[in-house]
Amino acid sequence: MSGSDARSLQPSDIPGVAQLFQQTFRNSSKPVPAALLEYLQELFLNHPWQDRDQASKVIVDRDGAVTGFIGVLPQRLQFGDTVVRASVLGALMSHEPRRNPLVGAKLLRSALNGSHDLSISESANQLSLKMWEKSGGTTLPLLSLSWLRVLKPVTLPLALLSERWPSFSLGAPLTSALDRLAGRFGPDFLSIASDGPQTQGYDVGVDEFAVAIPGLCARYRIRPVWDEQILKWLLQHALTKERFGSVMMRLVKSKGDRIVGGYLYYGRRHGVAYVLQSLAEPGAERLVVDNLLRHAQASEFSAVRGHLQPEFLDALVRQRALLFRRSATVVHTRSKSLHAALAGEGALLTGLAAEGWTKLIGEEFS
Repeated sequence: MSGSDARSLQPSDIPGVAQLFQQTFRNSSKPVPAALLEYLQELFLNHPWQDRDQASKVIVDRDGAVTGFIGVLPQRLQFGDTVVRASVLGALMSHEPRRNPLVGAKLLRSALNGSHDLSISESANQLSLKMWEKSGGTTLPLLSLSWLRVLKPVTLPLALLSERWPSFSLGAPLTSALDRLAGRFGPDFLSIASDGPQTQGYDVGVDEFAVAIPGLCARYRIRPVWDEQILKWLLQHALTKERFGSVMMRLVKSKGDRIVGGYLYYGRRHGVAYVLQSLAEPGAERLVVDNLLRHAQASEFSAVRGHLQPEFLDALVRQRALLFRRSATVVHTRSKSLHAALAGEGALLTGLAAEGWTKLIGEEFS
């Protein structure tokens, strides 16, 4: 095998992958944290559904140094009566991509051409999107949207700046006072619309949230085949993401004391809260969004953002959420029936179903 061919990830490649990740996505002037090495090993080599045919891919040079990598996470999806083997692709990176423009394309093709039925990415940027499309991939437009609901318009700019420069957060007490004043003059824009009967939202732990998830996912024609073991593994990983703030894992009950939805999100006081996952029974989407936004407002976040799930679109628009696109959700499959079903709105493919739960998105590993 020549040094330019892609092959499956091996344990001995982890230090080189960590170094490449540090150079590409973090601070290249700092040494690779030991926590990053451990996490890459856990994520890509010790996944509970690890499959030899769905391994992450690397390209190494003649000296054995890793010059390219694409992460692959195995997924199992229910599609009618069939269980579909899917691969979630992310963390595509190469050393000196301008000098070696073909490395990324070779890695992607290698990851797509396995024996699995479907490949997914919810984080394709402009460059990787072109590679996906040249390889036969398709963008899912609605699943490629993100949303933002402003709660404190004066504090929000400081909150966004403080994500990069923490000292800006010192101005939050002053801007919060101005936001209260703004609320008196612009109540129609800032207030959360009361929509239907009141619901009860309450905090839960991993075990209770994991028990509720399968029932709330039954609505989807295409959905992950989650058992208790894999759900707890995913949620435990999600709980260790610290950069976005404290974790709030909550279920929502209707008047009849029946669970109709739930959500998992992160946030720091005065900052922008990030929703990893929201779920609702059909017809309860507006109740869940209402409960989420009221909880975020009571927690004093300046805004709430998340990846759009199409079934929540109407509920979010009614609450004056802004829609935008930062990255694309793309799929690749040779199955015509699966492709047709994915083009509809009955698939759960983001958040816990994709890669948003991993620490590779956002964490510094310091």
